[in-house]
Amino acid sequence: MKRPMILSAAACILLSFLLMNSNSSVLIIVATLCFDALIFLLIFKKTRVWAIIIALSFLFLLSMVRLNINYIDEFKYFRGRQLKIEAVVTDVTIKEEYSSLKVKVTESKEVPRGTRLSLVYYNGNFTVGNELTAEVKLWPIDKAGKKYNYADRVFATGRITKIVDTRYGDNIYHKLHNFKTRVTGTLFSELDYERAAFCSALTVGNKEYISDDFYSDVRRSGVSHVIVVSGMHMSIICGSIYTLLNKIRFNKQASAIMTLLFMLFFMALCGFTPSVLRAGLMYGVFLLSRIFLQKGDGLNSLSIAVVLMLILNPYLIWDVGFLLSAASTFGIIVILPIIEGYIDKFVKFKWLNWLLKLSSITVSALITTIPISVYYFGEISIVAVFTNIAISFAVTALLILVVIGIALHLISGSNFLVSMLFTASSVISSYIISVIKFFSSLPFAAIPCKMWAIMLIYILILAIFIILKYTYIIRKEKRSV
Repeated sequence: MKRPMILSAAACILLSFLLMNSNSSVLIIVATLCFDALIFLLIFKKTRVWAIIIALSFLFLLSMVRLNINYIDEFKYFRGRQLKIEAVVTDVTIKEEYSSLKVKVTESKEVPRGTRLSLVYYNGNFTVGNELTAEVKLWPIDKAGKKYNYADRVFATGRITKIVDTRYGDNIYHKLHNFKTRVTGTLFSELDYERAAFCSALTVGNKEYISDDFYSDVRRSGVSHVIVVSGMHMSIICGSIYTLLNKIRFNKQASAIMTLLFMLFFMALCGFTPSVLRAGLMYGVFLLSRIFLQKGDGLNSLSIAVVLMLILNPYLIWDVGFLLSAASTFGIIVILPIIEGYIDKFVKFKWLNWLLKLSSITVSALITTIPISVYYFGEISIVAVFTNIAISFAVTALLILVVIGIALHLISGSNFLVSMLFTASSVISSYIISVIKFFSSLPFAAIPCKMWAIMLIYILILAIFIILKYTYIIRKEKRSV
């Protein structure tokens, strides 16, 4: 078996869906059975590949058991219970009447250290990185909020009843927040509000400046994956850098190392958010394989990243960012070569061939993200293919221009070259926004759709593809006889 990591990823995903609502006793029994199977398989030399798959599944189950026992089971009894904690603020959302905080516990007698909590506070403002000592009342996460919160490793919610002490925190959260603020400030200083808001979402995944109306336009036009920093973004940015370095005659190892360093810079631009870490891990595995002189395998790289992320947090399977990131990367790896093969076969004009191949990146990602969009948003965009074809080249160009512009602005400040880059970015972003608004305004842009219907369509398409391929092979064999 050449790709055991693919089956490992599939096993972890299947276990996620099957056991997500099970109690700790069931998880322990399944983990024990998995461990017994692992010991049995290790005895037989011919089954070591399956031993790898089961070993990774066992680690996944252990992680799920640990989270259930240490956090989920622990907080079942925290119903309005008041206690004292020391924590660092990791995220802040300011509402009209209150602040919504996500904090990481650094010290407490009752709450395990490192626990993430979602808290409400009515009498003051905080910034990311603030360290506080407070009295809080906690409740377990309700059924409706489990998916979102567990995926973000938040296992209890509550409110701050009293601030005992608050202080400036010179920690990693504060430094990353300041850096991300500088990046956002650069965009808003060089572009007008609407274009800066769009570029902020596109490049660093910051969607707080996007209006509800425009976000609805994005969904109706079928380009939700564009404003979620994912494997597609990482492929465009890092793939362009890697290709450019190879063109100027760097060897593969040097190109991979330099691309890896730039990838870390891009991840820092985004503030090392979970979706960016996932995308970076996926592409980083590919780059590391090139550094160590191994042939890069996209599916194996994706599978390794998925397995590692699910072992670290099994509840990521409920996170829409994780699903969109993995699905779009899968589409680029599997479907893109097929589309490019047809383009090479039927399009001989060089520039048109290149343009269609560039557009096919986002189309490949779209094909695999449609089911996820339907599941979470309950509708399918009829105009998605046309919107993606119309903006795919522009999105690629805008990503590259904005990232380079931000990097140069942070290094040397505003100058003629930076202004030129952002002027070009302004023109391109205006075009993308106009296209999205035009297609979303069409009366038939999006229609309600059930998940079973979209899955049936995909099954029919797959069946037709298999039949055509099978009949082609039979005809080829008959011609050769």
